[in-house]
Amino acid sequence: KGTLTVDTAEASGARVRLVRAPGSSEAYAWVEGLPSLPAGKVYKAWYIQGSSISPSTAFSSPEGNVWLPAPGRVDQFGQMGITIEADKDAKQPSQAPFVAVQLSGAAKRP
Repeated sequence: KGTLTVDTAEASGARVRLVRAPGSSEAYAWVEGLPSLPAGKVYKAWYIQGSSISPSTAFSSPEGNVWLPAPGRVDQFGQMGITIEADKDAKQPSQAPFVAVQLSGAAKRP
């Protein structure tokens, strides 16, 4: 129980608003203005904590609502980032996220 947390990020015209409940293992993102996808590519969301990166949802719409399951509690991660990938089932990103949302109140590793 608790208040929903909303974290936002903007980079190069891409905007992401991430909504989550305390202790939840999923979040919802509203995305807008994501860069165009080349043929055969997808957007891929990642949960990031330090050098640890965990895959989440692959999607293809540059605008709209995206469900983002996490491998544990979302607040265990420091960021959620989005990349463009050739493989929707990728286990590691092939590049740095083009937009990354800093998760307020997230756990920090020493």
